[in-house]
Amino acid sequence: MTNQFRYSLYALLSAVIAGIVWVLTEIAINFFHTPSLIATMWGALIGSLVLLAVAMQRGGIDWRSWTPSAWARAIVGGFLIHGAGFLLSFAAAGQIGAGKANLLGQLQTFFVVALAILFLNETLSRRRLVAILLALFGATLINFDPSTLWVTWGLGETLTIGGRLMIAVGIVLMKPLFDHGNAAGTTGLAMLIGAFFLFGAFPFSRTMITIDPGYSVGWATIMMIGLIGIGRGLSWLCFNTAQRYIGASQAIIIFLSYAFFTILFQAIVVWIAPNVGVQLPKNLGIALVGGVLIAAGIIILQTD
Repeated sequence: MTNQFRYSLYALLSAVIAGIVWVLTEIAINFFHTPSLIATMWGALIGSLVLLAVAMQRGGIDWRSWTPSAWARAIVGGFLIHGAGFLLSFAAAGQIGAGKANLLGQLQTFFVVALAILFLNETLSRRRLVAILLALFGATLINFDPSTLWVTWGLGETLTIGGRLMIAVGIVLMKPLFDHGNAAGTTGLAMLIGAFFLFGAFPFSRTMITIDPGYSVGWATIMMIGLIGIGRGLSWLCFNTAQRYIGASQAIIIFLSYAFFTILFQAIVVWIAPNVGVQLPKNLGIALVGGVLIAAGIIILQTD
């Protein structure tokens, strides 16, 4: 097994875990009435602590060897990816709806690829360009909702683009940190920084959330948020490990398959437990075509 194929599997595993986390978050919001901001805030804290514990168990983190530049990358990257980027995306979904926000959010892939070419000296071959277009079109089909296609531009659209651009900048900014190993510790630190920001911003962002009258914090809710946090941490760990070897642009293209895996896990949950608040897309046929296009893009990418 070549390193190219092996670490592409890490990116694919990141997408699989992200699909599971998305479904768990849907259950937490719709069945346990947990506001998504609260689930993400506590999830980021739990995920960061788990990853830092793993890093310590593997021999600790040599913070003393970090240069001021490395610390700056970690702090700004964690703030952009796990803090401000998410908060802007969340606020945008409240303005224009999750459907349109998800469609515009696919531009994040273009942002990562463009920034990786400009600042990380990654290349864009013809095969990679075809793979990007196929995978991106497939992800767009999976997230396609005709009701979101009104032609307007306002605060919500601007917040969506801004949030996704922040996440893309954070990914590219932190990539050099993973070239020296210790992905668990670095990812955990970035998530912890994002969690601190979200907790600090929570008093000012409460106007963006609605607390359901049926919401209560029980053991089931705590366990669900814990699973979401651990899943987010593992997904980012796999993604960051992958981009160390195959580059940020290739990793983000493979990660687009999370949209298909989300649909797959939604279908499984609806079949097993139809009353937990999971909703399948209206047109599964289009979603299936989108999944095939993403798979074709990944296959082309592996031959590059």
